[in-house]
Parts: sequence; C-alpha cells; structure tokens
Amino acid sequence: SQSEFSGGPRCVTVTLGWGTFVSAATDGPHSSSEDSDSSDDDMEPDHLKRVKPLGSPSSNSNPNSATVFDPVPSLPLEPNLSPIQRPLSPGEGPSGSTSISMSIGSMGDDSADGSPSEPNIVVKLVPEKKGVFLKYSEYEVKSKSHDTVVRRRYKDFVTLYTYLMERYPYRMIPLLPPKQLLLDSLHEERRHGLQTWLTVVSMHPVLGCSPILVTFLSDKTADYQYRMQVMYEKQPDEFSRLREDVDLPWEDQEKLLASRDRLRKILYSLHRLRKIFDEQAFRAEQQARDMAEVDMILQGLEVRDVFGERTFDDVSQSAQAAARQSERYVQLQRNVVNERIHVLMDLLAAHNDLCQRVEKGIFSDHEKALSKTLGISRSRLRNSMRGSNATSDNNGSTVVAPQSVPPTTNNNTNDPPATPDAVLNRKCAFALQCVRSETALAEQYLQSLPAILLSYANEESQYHSKMSKIWHQLVANESASKMC
Repeated sequence: SQSEFSGGPRCVTVTLGWGTFVSAATDGPHSSSEDSDSSDDDMEPDHLKRVKPLGSPSSNSNPNSATVFDPVPSLPLEPNLSPIQRPLSPGEGPSGSTSISMSIGSMGDDSADGSPSEPNIVVKLVPEKKGVFLKYSEYEVKSKSHDTVVRRRYKDFVTLYTYLMERYPYRMIPLLPPKQLLLDSLHEERRHGLQTWLTVVSMHPVLGCSPILVTFLSDKTADYQYRMQVMYEKQPDEFSRLREDVDLPWEDQEKLLASRDRLRKILYSLHRLRKIFDEQAFRAEQQARDMAEVDMILQGLEVRDVFGERTFDDVSQSAQAAARQSERYVQLQRNVVNERIHVLMDLLAAHNDLCQRVEKGIFSDHEKALSKTLGISRSRLRNSMRGSNATSDNNGSTVVAPQSVPPTTNNNTNDPPATPDAVLNRKCAFALQCVRSETALAEQYLQSLPAILLSYANEESQYHSKMSKIWHQLVANESASKMC
C-alpha cells in the first residue's frame, strides 16, 4: 500500500525528463545565536534555482551570479547518454545552486577529473600519532578540486557527518566507517573507508558544493573545530529554507517503492561482483608471492650447486617479471574496478538508508496525522447525522438529511492527502520529491557500471598479454640457445 512507502533521495529544482526536482538553493553557513552581525543576505529567504543543462555554454559563466535560471530541457537517463559531468567545485557554477544537473560525476570516464580511478579526494594516514596520554591518529586529506591538504581526526569526520545530516536529512549520506579500538592491521581499512566516504559525499551534486564540506576540505586554521561549530551547529534543514510559493507535487509512491526495490537488488548484485573481483585480486596477489618464491628458490645455493651458477638465470628473471606484473595488476584492478564498485555500493546503501529515514520519520508522522484527521471527520459526520439535521416526516419517523462524506484523498494526484497541518503536508511532499530525485541520481551513477566492467576487461587483456609475452620470451630465448 502507499502508506508503506520507504525511501528517498533529495531535492533540487531541476528538470530530469520525468519531472521537476525541488530544493532550497542557497546553502550558506547558519548564523549562530552568538553572531549578531548577520548580513542582510543571511536574513533573506533562499531562492530556488532552475539550472542550465549539462554542456550549456553559460553553465560556468558568471560564477557569482545569484539569478534564477529559466526552465531547462530534460536530462535523459537512457544508457546511451553523453558522458556525465563531474561535480562542480564551489564557485564553478551559479552561486548557491544545488542542482543535480550541475554535478553528476562521471565514474565511467577514466579521463574525467575526479573519477575514482584518479580520485579527487585522497586520504592518507599520518604515521606519527598525536596526544600526550591518549594517543590518536590523524589523516591527511588532499582535495584536487580545492588544491588543499589538511589534517583531520576521526572525530572531525564525525562532526562533518553530523552537520550534513542536520542540514540535508533527505539526501543520500553514507555511514562513516565505525569507530573502534584500532589494531595496526585495521588502520588501512579505516583510511580506505574514510576516503570512500569522502569520495561519495564530494560527488553528490548538493553535498559536494556545500560550504560545510568546503570548510572541512580547505580550512587550515588552528581554530578549525570552533569555526565549524559557530558556522554550522544547529542549522535549519533544507525544507526550513524553502520558499512557500514553491509547488510541491505529490509523488507516485508505488513507482518509488518499485525503484527502491530495484536498487536494493542491484546492490546485492554489486556485492556479489565485488566479492568475485576481490577474490580474483587475492589470487593474483598470491601468484605474485609464488613467483617471488620461485625466484628465491632458483637463486638459492642448493640449486646453483647442482645445476651451475647461471643455469636458471632466464627463468629467475622471468619469475621476477611475472611477480612485478601480478603486483601491478592487483593494484590497477583494485583502483579501476574494485574501488569504483565499492563507491557504487556505498551510494546504493546510502539510498536505502535514506528510504528508511523517510519512511520511519516524516512519512510515518504524515500517515498518523492523516488517520487522525479522517477519524475526526467521521466522528463529526456521525454527530451531525444524529443532531440538527434529523427531521421527522408526516408519519413521525426520523429522517436524516443526506450528508456528503468528506473525501479521504484528493482526486488530483499532484496534491498530497490533506491534513490540518499544512507544513507537515508540504514537508512530506518535499521528502517524496527528494526520494524521486535521489533515486534518479543513484540510477544515473549506476550508468558507470558498463564502463567499470569494460575497464576490467581491458586490464585483464593487458595483464594476460604481458604475462604471455614474459613466458613466450623465455621459451624463445631457450630455443635460440639450444639451436646455437
């Protein structure tokens, strides 16, 4: 039933082929109660913006413009669509805009800036630990788009996640890797998880341009944590900054449910794919170790004493080359294939989490309010039928005047079921708009999967070709030496 909806992406005013996507556009820092010198711009309501389509000649012109754009042509979601553009960095696009069409990152184009094969965000673990009594690790975060390198603790990532969730509750925000007592063997796992998390967030068209994320990636001041708290703590969410005159049509919940179920199945398929590729990379890693051991055995005194000093030199060199080639293959496969599939998995997991938040949160509240409203309406109808509207006919029997039963739902599918709380109605409609647009964004990112698998095929072809060349050269050399 429609009341069992669970799901949800987020919203911006963008035309995406099947409709318009709504979101509060301006995303400046929220003035804290301690800041009394708020500018006039901070007091003005946010404006919604219609963003120009991908490839528009003027999409990067006048980056500080705050005008409202005209409606744009639809952005198709067919598999043969043109390469998706990377997320624009703050300042590259219209000021304060939060449009999907501005910043859907291309994970399928290896040459595109910011693709996971050449990550726009790099997180490295700082070797030395900080702290006098309680030791903690720091991470060096490098952003190519901002050309900055900053150091952050794990709790800084937690703060960023908290502020993003407060500001964008209807967006796809992945979970952070868990905080736990780390062994040295798990440091790399957490570093990898933090880098993947930042990659997903920075690729998002709204989150990637958020000043919260920009501050996290670029602020090098000593009082960074205090500045983050002053600017972004207890800020209103997007809906609170939405203009009241923005039309929020009611979304088809059955379609959204079908989309959510489809994405959950794809997530399971991606999990199986990644498991296979991880196992394949492990086997290649083991092969590299085996070839290195073969070289060590052939170089050992035990073998040399029996067969001579240079008998197995060619075989040993070939084993060394094979080991190096296997190590290179493992690294490339993990960067070009496994890591990119992991990013897609995190995106789909974030979409599923968002669906659950909307279902258990605002949508549940709306359903309760609607049920309460219908119960009150039926009670009033029964009371009126027993009261003044009851008359007597000539025979003395009671006749009840016909009453019109108030409609339980609106016949116009673009209008939400009415409850006395107009704000709740709009908020629920806004959340469903976010669900639809976030689903479209997730499906758009999934279009990179064919390119990822093509990259896998290319790496496999090159790897086996080079390995074949190594062993073929060994056989050719041995054959030539025998003929001589």
